[in-house]
Amino acid sequence: MKKKTMPVALLLLIAVFFGGVIAHAQPPREPAPRAKWKKNWKSPVRSYFILKRYRENLNITDDQLDKLKEISFSLEEKLLGLKEKNGKLFLEMKKLLDSETPDYAAIEENIKKRAANRAVYIVESLKARDKTKTVLTDDQLKKINAFKNARLMSKRRMVR
Repeated sequence: MKKKTMPVALLLLIAVFFGGVIAHAQPPREPAPRAKWKKNWKSPVRSYFILKRYRENLNITDDQLDKLKEISFSLEEKLLGLKEKNGKLFLEMKKLLDSETPDYAAIEENIKKRAANRAVYIVESLKARDKTKTVLTDDQLKKINAFKNARLMSKRRMVR
């Protein structure tokens, strides 16, 4: 009896092992294409539209909404100009690096220009954030922070 069960058990074990290997042998998946709206998901105008959507919850007045719209759109215009300038600098950097004998002084200068451009980008964003804080009341800012914290906590739960 033992002589018959051992080969059968061995065959079953081999079948389960190879069946599992074949089941998991799948071609790698292509990453999903990014949606067009995700391209500019950090846009200042996006934050304006979010505030507009939660207008009733935050008790935002028409005057406040107009000021927020002006702040968001003016910041977006400034940032688009800075992004374009940075893109041109990046292209120039590629050209410098592609040459047979790279000019390290020009590369360093290009890096400094890009860093200065990035600093202007950050400062403009901070100025707009401060302007937004002056438009909204303390109660509205507390509600916004509560929304942010709740969203962060839900993201943390999804990751775990």
